[in-house]
Amino acid sequence: MWNPFRRFTSQIMDDEEFQRQRAELLKKAPIPCLWLLGKTGSGKSSMIRQLTGATEAVVGNGFRPQTRCSRIFSFPDDESTIVRFLDTRGFGEAGYDPTEEIAALSQQSHLLIVTVRATDQAVDAIVAPLREVRRSNPERPVLHLSARRVRR
Repeated sequence: MWNPFRRFTSQIMDDEEFQRQRAELLKKAPIPCLWLLGKTGSGKSSMIRQLTGATEAVVGNGFRPQTRCSRIFSFPDDESTIVRFLDTRGFGEAGYDPTEEIAALSQQSHLLIVTVRATDQAVDAIVAPLREVRRSNPERPVLHLSARRVRR
């Protein structure tokens, strides 16, 4: 029977060969980094926790900020990462100016995921920083997600 994947599955390689081939692939196509942006309580850390299983992604009650500094979460783990998620502080926090952080993190990401609560009418706190991020790299794709709080 014809198997198009045979040439891939029939080869067993040792760890050294795997790492060499992986390094070659990473030179051609870096590991994607998905940057989550949104207001406090919009579901950034919740999404990361659900997608990666990372219990270190602290999830709050939706009103009090939990994420105090930006952090990268690797999936499935740090050794064999296929995608990274960049979790950031929530826009609109009192006394927080995201300008410096945006400048520092902008070059690391390949895709923006903008999270907004479905019931949130006050989106001004996201629009200005998002424009700044878009200006830094207008070609970077943006995915917009609206979520509603699920009670358990």
